[in-house]
Amino acid sequence: MDNQSSGALTLKEILLGITDSLNEAQHKLRNMEPYDEYGRPNTMYQIPYLDFNLQVTSEFENIPQETSTPSAQSPSNDDAFPPKQAVYYKPKMMFRPMKPQQKTSHTSSEVVSTISGRFIATMPNEGVPQILLRCNYQEPVLQNNVYTIAIEVVMENAAGEKLPGMRVEFNFNEDKTTQINGTPLTTTPSFDAQEVQTDGLGIAVNTLTIDPIDYNSGKVLFFDINAGTIFKKIAISKL
Repeated sequence: MDNQSSGALTLKEILLGITDSLNEAQHKLRNMEPYDEYGRPNTMYQIPYLDFNLQVTSEFENIPQETSTPSAQSPSNDDAFPPKQAVYYKPKMMFRPMKPQQKTSHTSSEVVSTISGRFIATMPNEGVPQILLRCNYQEPVLQNNVYTIAIEVVMENAAGEKLPGMRVEFNFNEDKTTQINGTPLTTTPSFDAQEVQTDGLGIAVNTLTIDPIDYNSGKVLFFDINAGTIFKKIAISKL
């Protein structure tokens, strides 16, 4: 492929390059000092959106590669280099910011097009207050040869408002537990319910059951608690 082909980009690379530059610019603006050296407020800038308009050349190329054709006779000094036959590969679609020069070594079909769009800055959590999970658990109680632990999850937003009627999911993190302890547990811990709905005060209560052998041996058990995409991780072990 010619030198200009090495500068070809996919559409994904072009768009990701724009987003990386946009994120870097917004990061620098966000980290500006609020006051100058004289104590005067600096002008703060934000990028609510960015319109872009790209004119690119889309080119489909068939690039030949010369291969030797077998000869039925033994080669002589005159035909030490047998004739070669061109083999064509499947065309590839790439984008270039400028039109390349036509080469005689390969054929191409070009289409010049314009790509327009807009990157829009969105507020985290769609502009509503951030959701928080607070987890508490009681000391294990030995009953019927198993340890039971009551876990309480309080779900609220950053404004302090409780969130009733929300589903909270409880999961045992087996991979991390095995990785930290070096060996798997004797018995997999279990919850009374996989999902619990928060009450009118935004509280969800669940009961965890642990094998006494695993708990008394000092192993660390890891659990994941989430409400949608909001995650909280807890670790339980015998001190």
